[in-house]
This record gives sequence, C-alpha cells and structure tokens, in this order.
Amino acid sequence: MVFFGWLYYYVGNIAFSAYIFFLSFGIFRSIKRKNIPRNRIYQFSLISLLVTLLIIKAVMYSGELTSLLFKYRFWFGFIVFYIGFLAGIKFNLVFILKISVSMIIVEAILINTFIDQSMMPNFFSDDARVSRYFGFYLRPNGIAGNSTASSIIVLSMLTYCYHSLSKKWRVLATTAIICSYSVTGLLLLIFISLIKVRGLKSFMGFMIGILVLISIVILSNDWRISHDYINTVFILKINQIIGLADYISFMGVHDFEKIKFYGDFALYDMILGVGIIIFSLYLLLVATVTNKSHWPVFILIIGSLHYQVVFSMPGQILFAYYLATIGDDI
Repeated sequence: MVFFGWLYYYVGNIAFSAYIFFLSFGIFRSIKRKNIPRNRIYQFSLISLLVTLLIIKAVMYSGELTSLLFKYRFWFGFIVFYIGFLAGIKFNLVFILKISVSMIIVEAILINTFIDQSMMPNFFSDDARVSRYFGFYLRPNGIAGNSTASSIIVLSMLTYCYHSLSKKWRVLATTAIICSYSVTGLLLLIFISLIKVRGLKSFMGFMIGILVLISIVILSNDWRISHDYINTVFILKINQIIGLADYISFMGVHDFEKIKFYGDFALYDMILGVGIIIFSLYLLLVATVTNKSHWPVFILIIGSLHYQVVFSMPGQILFAYYLATIGDDI
C-alpha cells in the first residue's frame, strides 16, 4: 500500500486509499499500544496542537468544503503517513529509491524516442507546458508529476541512503537527477555533495562528472542556466516573499478561492493559506528531525521554495518517514 501511494501520479486518485490504510492501521495499533513512545511526545504535542488549530480554522472557513479538504490533504497529509509509519508500517527506502530512479530514466528514454509525452500517465493536461531543451530534449515528469519535484525527492533519498547503495545505484540516481534537468535539483545536488560528503574519495569521480555536466550546460548557452534567468527567478521569489505582507495573517485566509496561489512557490501558498501560527508549528515539527534525516528534510523544504516537493504524495510519504524514524538507520 505504501508503494501504491507512492505511484499517485501514475494511478490517479485511487492512490488516496493509501491514506485510509495508513490511518486505519495507525489507529488500530495505537489502541493496542495505549501509550505514546517517550521520544515522540514532543512530536505528538505539536501535531495535536496543529490538528486542533486546523479544526478551528475549518470552523472559521467560508469557502467550499472540498477546497478546504484538498488543501489540508495537500499540506498536512503527511500526518496520516506519519501515524502509519510510527505504528509499524514498513518502508524499504532503498528499494523505493531504486524503483523511482529506474522509472525516471526509463521515462526520459521513452518520451525522447518512441512515446508522445502526452500519452504518459503522469502527464496531466494537454495545456501543460512542454519545452524542448537544447532544441530536442524533453524532461521526464517522474514520480512526483513534475521534473523538479521528482529530482529533488530522488536527491533527498540519495542523501539518506547514500552509504547503503552500491556505486552503480549512486551513479544511476545521479543520472535520474540529471535527466530531470532541473536547475533547482542540480544546484541542490552540488550543494549537498560539497556539504555532506566532502572529503570522501569515492565521491570525487562523481563530482568531476557533475562539474563536467554543468560546464557543458553553461557552454550550450541554455537560457535556464543563464545569469538573466537565475536573476529573474531570484527577484520573483523576493517579490513574492515581500508580497506576503499584504495577505499574511495569524490564521491565514478564510477562503482559498479569494487568493491567487503561485504554483511555483509551494511554501508561499501554505503560509497564505494557514497563516503564521500553523506554519510556525509546521516548522517546529520539521526541526524535530535530527541526525541522519536533517539534510534529506532540508532538501525537501528548500526544494518546496519552488514547486510542491514536500507536498506531493511521494514527498508527504518521505517526510513522514523521516519524522517517524528520527534518523534511525535504514
């Protein structure tokens, strides 16, 4: 059922049954256990307060109930997965990473050779923008239905599982990130490589390959790596953050339909929707992740400054897993 939820962008809304399974299993096991593990009391306190405030907000809400439930599921669906993982549902992250990497690479090959990208199950709209980079290359949407989100989720898993992977799968995971051709994903890949695994001899060949790739991209004069593009994106994000002052409140907007949500700035949407108090609790919950998981979670959160990385179904499952393990070994 975990894998079924992970494939939401391939199987559609039927994957929502994963929420029912995780919640039912979690409640059943919690009733049998009858107590909260001591090392989870702080997390449970934050989540309980978070859910209480969300209920209060629902009472105050003046828009369509379906819109409210959709946003709650989008931003806080991870809580259901967290409960299930904590109750004992197994999640083989190394296996999930290998499957995800394979799917991205195979998709990249197929849509650039034999198959029309619009025929892929994770292609959602004929109106969606399809850009050919270098004049011929199509990016795979991948496991998160978006090339940037998919590459960042793979990078997060790669960071967590790095020492549990063979060199072959490290190379393949990196290849999947490169195939996604996301500026955000590539920059985070280089950053996390320099910070987390600096000094590892086995990583030097990998880094040289990445630097060669970036050099090729820069020499190609592709607009996505140009100074003007990066500067434009930077200014856009700054203006969006400054613009929060016009809408932000302690409990967020009362009707999601009255506000324009920026599809390329997921955390911005969340702050507008739920307000300062609930968002602060969310950040406190993120801060409970320690040890082995803190860099993988950092990648998910920073990636969500662009697209819906941590809010996609795979992102929710992954974030919940990190919260539930608190840095335990795989």
